[in-house]
Amino acid sequence: MAKRKPRVKQKQQIDLPVETLNSESPQPVASSRRFYRPRGLLFFGFFYLYFAFGIDVRLLYHGCGWVDNFPCFYSGWTFFRGFLAYPGGIVEYLSALLAQSFFHSWLGAAVITAQAWGLWACTDSILRAFCVQRLRGLRYFIPLLLIAVYSRYGFPFVPSMGLLAALLGMCLYLKFASGREGRVVAVFLGICLALYIMAAGAALVFVVMCGLYELLVRRRTSLAGIDFALGAILPYIVGIWIYGDPISDAYGRLLPMSWELLSHSSFRKIAKAVWALYLFLPATVAAVGTWRLVLGRSESSASSAGKAKRASWIQSMQARAGRWDLATLALAIVTAAVVLLSRTPARKRILLADYFSRQGMWEQVLDLGRRSPYQYTICHAVDRALCHLDKLGDEMFRFPQQPTALLLTDRNVDPLWQKFDTCLDLGLINQAENTLLLCTEIYGDRPLLLHRLATINRIKGNLGAAGVYLRSLAKVPFWKSVASRDLARLEHLSEDAEILRWRSLMLKGDSVRDIDTLGVLLTENPANRMAYQYSVAFRLLSKDLNGFARLFSTHHQRSFTRIPRLYEQAIVLAQTRGQWPADVPAQAVSAEVGAQLQEFLRRFNQVGGDRSTLQKTFGDTYFYYYFVGR
Repeated sequence: MAKRKPRVKQKQQIDLPVETLNSESPQPVASSRRFYRPRGLLFFGFFYLYFAFGIDVRLLYHGCGWVDNFPCFYSGWTFFRGFLAYPGGIVEYLSALLAQSFFHSWLGAAVITAQAWGLWACTDSILRAFCVQRLRGLRYFIPLLLIAVYSRYGFPFVPSMGLLAALLGMCLYLKFASGREGRVVAVFLGICLALYIMAAGAALVFVVMCGLYELLVRRRTSLAGIDFALGAILPYIVGIWIYGDPISDAYGRLLPMSWELLSHSSFRKIAKAVWALYLFLPATVAAVGTWRLVLGRSESSASSAGKAKRASWIQSMQARAGRWDLATLALAIVTAAVVLLSRTPARKRILLADYFSRQGMWEQVLDLGRRSPYQYTICHAVDRALCHLDKLGDEMFRFPQQPTALLLTDRNVDPLWQKFDTCLDLGLINQAENTLLLCTEIYGDRPLLLHRLATINRIKGNLGAAGVYLRSLAKVPFWKSVASRDLARLEHLSEDAEILRWRSLMLKGDSVRDIDTLGVLLTENPANRMAYQYSVAFRLLSKDLNGFARLFSTHHQRSFTRIPRLYEQAIVLAQTRGQWPADVPAQAVSAEVGAQLQEFLRRFNQVGGDRSTLQKTFGDTYFYYYFVGR
């Protein structure tokens, strides 16, 4: 007779609270569908559009006069090898590569959105693992903080990548760190070592999160102590003993306290926000976990009656809300508040003016100037655009003006980034080169600086130096075609019309003395139209009618065939007020201009100091500027 097999009782499956799970128990795997809910899709759809069009992230790449911590990148093994020499180099290299996407606003916005989504998804998984389901709305905190920082045109991209690496490491730990204590320690050590080599000091966030998880969720004090101890010792062994880093770099690189990050003025302005990025998640889970330990009010150990009561309350609230999603509405309100409170339209206008000027988009510069109040560098960009369009003598006073903005001569402000192109236009080649070299010390080997330095060496005939700059530029993403074009022109500089024009304008001799640079440029080349227009504009802005008259009578016919509107007004004003030099031939202008001056004087005497009445009719005239002001 065959023996009966003993009946095995099927164990009833019991849902245990997370706090009572031992190391052998598998961790619950959250459904991935939560990452594709409409609320998240709507939020990150708005996130992308706002970064692409609202913030316009290309301004962070091209407007580097504001951002001095934007990373440089070159293709090739030589550049990559330098990042392998220290912990955190891999994340820095990857950050530099991805940051080049900011060249195009649509592409840079996609990269930032992907980074923000990664931080959001990791935060969500970690909050679930810590049983903080009722606070899962906090997973939007980091993306919202990124909106606030980027809206002020800060650049936290590199430390944000370090934080993303740390949170990804934590998610890997949650997935694989189960079983016996020895296995858990091995998983922790392996992830921590790899993470430290890739992300340096950012790995400390991973260490803290793992220690808190073992202490507050799994209630394994010994494992928590091991995690904290290994995490504290590892940077010392790997960073100091193996890589030879100083202790500040071994523990601080990629953290907001890093001296490398704080050496950049643009990062110092956002350092507190970056600290908030790094401390938010550890502080949140530590606070919630401690509160549960002290008060014994763990969410997962609540009574079934309490759970049923909460479920009933939630259902009633949803019924009252009808088709409105209260969480979505709250997220929309908070997002709108962050956007409105962090917007900096004045700063965006400054960066746009610089970008349009670099691209030679002169009409866009003027349109921006019409919509902007007076700002130093915008005024300079507008005057440069008017000069390139031969409208400086006609429309200069249709925009707010200040004499120091014309050539950026205010000693209290020194915007080096805006100077080099103006110097190049005028023919001040040596001054442009000096300014460019100073900019490379501040902003690094930015591709625009490399291109301008190559152009200056082409003008001077230094073909070797020009080739070095252009070959370096060819290794920068999105600049290869420009570099290849200019490299091909090196062999034909004698036939390059653009180079020949610059050489004709170039100031032949430098001087350390305080001289009239524009006057010297005109003496060496009377056909220098930009030098003439800037010289006249400077005398008009300085209300030097005598100097204007001499300059006009000597050089105007060499540059123009007609008399611009503002020049006519200055001529009439100088002759009427007796400031036209006796040894300079009188200049005839139209009778309408003389009548306009008389009408202005009559109205000026009537209204006295009431500027608003005069500005409506005469605000774009030289008469208004001369008697009333800018």
